[in-house]
Amino acid sequence: MPVIPTQSGPALPVPARSQEVTAGARPSAPLVSVFSSLSRSGRWTVPQQPRVVAVFGDAKVDLREADWPSDVLELRAGALFSSVTVFVPRGTEVQFDGAAIFSDEKLIEPPLPDGAAAATARAVGPQDGAPGQARVLRIRSMGIFSEVKVYVLAPGEDVPKWWKPKG
Repeated sequence: MPVIPTQSGPALPVPARSQEVTAGARPSAPLVSVFSSLSRSGRWTVPQQPRVVAVFGDAKVDLREADWPSDVLELRAGALFSSVTVFVPRGTEVQFDGAAIFSDEKLIEPPLPDGAAAATARAVGPQDGAPGQARVLRIRSMGIFSEVKVYVLAPGEDVPKWWKPKG
């Protein structure tokens, strides 16, 4: 073990860094929103271990056009008096795990708009994965007086508004 020399007294040992990160993966800085809002969307590379933290704020993470590191992604989200919204492409399986204290965890998958079934069916297929393999998003969250929502929408599809008539 390496040591750090000191001016007075014996040298101090330097502890080894934790090797929790899998080979080739490097931890990424979390997306953080404190008394503010943040948004990540469009074409971007999702880190191997994405993390989102919102404190008295709003965080939106759009994974519909993003490059996923694998077909199974585990996103860790922490929210305190906040809202974390995640958008995933249609055909993605979403799994929630974690704790909610005076909070909501919601999966919202609106019906397809009329005439969009054929175009969406082509876009739903696995991207960069084996044939027949769907993407999986696992959300590990801790929410206190907060909301964690996941919308399953096609790229470019807007969040439906309750006040707009269907059709």
